[in-house]
This record gives sequence, structure tokens and C-alpha cells, in this order.
Amino acid sequence: MEDTRDIYHDINIELQQIDRRLDRVQKKQDRLYGKQLLDNLNKQSKILDQHKAKLEEKYELQKQDLASQQQTLKNLGVAFDKYGNISNYMDILVNKQAQVNAKTKEYNSLIDAYNISTDKEIKKQIADEAEKLNKQIKQYEDEYKNLEDKIKNYDGLREDMEDVVDQIEEETQKQIEINIKKFRMEVEIRLDMGEAERDWNKFRREVLEHTDIIKDTNFQEIFSDATQGIRDITSYFNVRGSKGSLQTLTEQLMDTRAEIEAIDKTGSSAIYGDNKAQAMEDLQNDLKELMG
Repeated sequence: MEDTRDIYHDINIELQQIDRRLDRVQKKQDRLYGKQLLDNLNKQSKILDQHKAKLEEKYELQKQDLASQQQTLKNLGVAFDKYGNISNYMDILVNKQAQVNAKTKEYNSLIDAYNISTDKEIKKQIADEAEKLNKQIKQYEDEYKNLEDKIKNYDGLREDMEDVVDQIEEETQKQIEINIKKFRMEVEIRLDMGEAERDWNKFRREVLEHTDIIKDTNFQEIFSDATQGIRDITSYFNVRGSKGSLQTLTEQLMDTRAEIEAIDKTGSSAIYGDNKAQAMEDLQNDLKELMG
């Protein structure tokens, strides 16, 4: 009995499981930003490593399978060139078909002789011989079909192996694209951090020009912590295309600073009216939030 087990069953199941994991992670990508997006891209790259390793394992299994199939075909008279292509495809199938045709012709001649004969003993001999021929024809037809199927399986396996190689190359390209995306994100983040630091330094200079704030020692302590705080990269990730939390708070503080200046100059502001104490309290709270 011929072994019809699928030797790729287990490894294909494993590849499908990895595919599903990768698909779930990729679907989350569009909803993520900043560090979470970087983590997601790193996870994708790791899963692609696992998938590629499993594909390479499958490719090694395919090479063993190919060698086995090639040897089987050689035993059946099939010849190969140095690249593994079948070099006598038409000849061997034509010869197999010629065997079937010759026996079929011989069988048909026996049937004609049987129909012509009137001798019972001769007719019985012809019938017995025809039955043997019929079995031979069936055997030759089976051999032809078997050879044809084995050749198709061999050629199909070679195509599958090419597909696996292509898939490994495609996944390597995906990893390169992921690394490029990560690099661009890091560049953008660094550029944003530079802009944020310039905004902060400008804000710090302007706030320190205000005599009421300079007198507040708590503010001096807050400003001394600003240099370290600005280096925290997570505070300036862009979120869903909007401004990062650091930039948002900086602009909010600048607005409050403008309200305080308006109170100083005119005695009132659009938001706080003449309540300068509230404006100062809000400014201090926002500063503490920024540094927290």
C-alpha cells in the first residue's frame, strides 16, 4: 500500500497559526501611535522571524521530498538534467502510451478472431488470451497514469519550493520596511523633541521675565527640573496626528502667561477677568503637571 500521508501537515498547521498571530498584530497597527506603535512593529518583526524560520524548515523538508521523488522517477525511467528538469518527458510518456496502444490493438484483433470463429474450443482459448491482454492493458494504463501523476507531483513540488523561497524574500522585505518605518519614527520623534525643547526654552525665558513668578521659589525649583523633564521622549509622542502632551501643555502655559500679562496691563483678561490669583494657581498646576 502506497503511503499517502501528508508530510507537510504539521508544519503547515504551525505556519497557519503564526500567520493568524501576525494578522492580529498587524490589524492593531493602525490604531497605535508612539511607543505602542514601535512595540507593535517590533512584535511584527519577531513574528516574521518565527514565520521565516518555519518556512526555512519547510523548505528543507521539501528538498528531502524532492530527492525522494526524483529517485522514484529515475527508477521508472525518467531522466533529469543538471537543474532537476525532466529531460525525457515526452519520450517516456509516449512510450508508455505506445505500450497501451499496442496491447489494445492486439486485444481488438483477438476480439475480431473470437467473433469470426465458430469452434467452441478455439473461442474459449481466444477468450482466455483476451482476458489476460485486458489485464495487461489495465496494468499499462495504470502505470501510465501513475507516472503522469508522479511527474505532476514532482513539478508541482518544485513550484511550491519556489513559492516558499519567494515568501521568505517577501517577509525579509517586510522586515526591512518595518525597520525603515521605525527609523523614520525615531527621526520624527527626535525632530519633535528638538522643537519641543526650543518651545520650552522660549517659554521658560518669557515666564522668568515676569517678576511675580520669579519671586516664587517653588517656580524656581520647577524650572530647575525642566531640563531633565524635556528629555523624556514619551512626553512628546504625537498622538493620532495631534500635538504631543508636552507641546500641548507648553502652549496652554503660554496662553495662561498671556492672560496674566493682560491682567497686569489692563486689570482684566478674557478668561480670568481680574482674578490674577486663579491665573497664577492654574499656571503653577500646569507646570507641575508638565514636570510630573
